[in-house]
Formats: sequence, structure tokens, C-alpha cells
Amino acid sequence: MDFARLDTLLNRIALQRGVPSETLLAEWLERREDTDLEDWKQLSGIPCIIGGLNALLGMLDGRGGTFPWKTLPAVLARRGCTLHHYPENVLMPGEKRPSLVRSKGINDLTICEWDLLANALRLNLITIQHVANNDTRRKIQASRKPIIFGEAPEYDSQNLRGRHAFLNGRIDRKGLARLTMVETSPEPSLVLSSPAPSHRL
Repeated sequence: MDFARLDTLLNRIALQRGVPSETLLAEWLERREDTDLEDWKQLSGIPCIIGGLNALLGMLDGRGGTFPWKTLPAVLARRGCTLHHYPENVLMPGEKRPSLVRSKGINDLTICEWDLLANALRLNLITIQHVANNDTRRKIQASRKPIIFGEAPEYDSQNLRGRHAFLNGRIDRKGLARLTMVETSPEPSLVLSSPAPSHRL
């Protein structure tokens, strides 16, 4: 790449607009970053998931440029964060699928799991909380408190409670209580009064 030429172009555009080149460059980078942050929502499958998690947590790069799916709990712990409302029927980051001999990271997810996780990210259902309390951080590091909190199971699920994932890879079912039928029912539709009876003359 010819950086001298790029500098010349940048200076020329800045001169035309009457602003310092540093300001112009900063505005361009900010505009590009804002656009890039939402582009992932147009994707599907694994690219959408990676883009959504990057938008939520900041850039995530593993060893060799791979996405750190298996080590996502450790990345969260290093950044002092916990992840909340992880979809119920999706393999947790770092969780091993019993039917696979060797894990392939994020590629262990099924197509159905891709869709569930991508939709949860697109709809901003998954949230991040920063852990400010040092005692809580120590408990997370020691795997006495969870790093990932799953969403509550649907009312018709066989599971009474949601999942927790811990830094050491352990997953339990001591999370949010299963939803009741009322909590998952759609809003009642507007009930119109029945028409008045007609009168015959």
C-alpha cells in the first residue's frame, strides 16, 4: 500500500473542506465503524454470531486469528464481564457436544443453533454486565459463580431451571426458573363487544 499517496489524498480532501486531516480521518473512521457495527445483522449463521458477539464485547480474536469460541468464558473473565440470557437450546461456548470426538469450536453448533443464537443477538436479547465487585470477580475466577447465565426455559420445557456456565467448563441447571404459561402467552387481543341484537319490525 502506498501510504505517501494516501497521505496526499487525505491532505487534499482536508484542504478542500477546510478541516485538519486528523479530524477528517477521525470522522471517516468513526462513520465506518458505526456502519460496520450494524452490518453483521444482515449476515446469517456463524458470521452473524461472530459479528454480534464482536459488537457486544468488542473485537474478539483468538490464537491464529480464529474466533475464541471455546475460550469465550475466559475472555469474558479477563474483561470483567458476565453474559446473560444465553439461548436455552444452544450449545454453550466451551461446551463439548457428546456426539463429536473432537471439538471444532463455533462450528460445533448446529444450523438450528446458529439461527437461535443469531436471532438472540440481532434482537439484543443477550446482554453483558460488567462486574465491578472484586469479591465477585474472584468467585468467578474460582468457578464459584457463573460467567454465562442462560435464559429461562420455556413453560413446556422438561428443564425446571436455566443453565449457568462456569469458567472451569462446568454447566449446571441452577439458573432462572422455567417460565409459566402466563409469562409466555401472547398479549390478549382486544375483545370487541358483540353487536347489539337486531330488532325485527
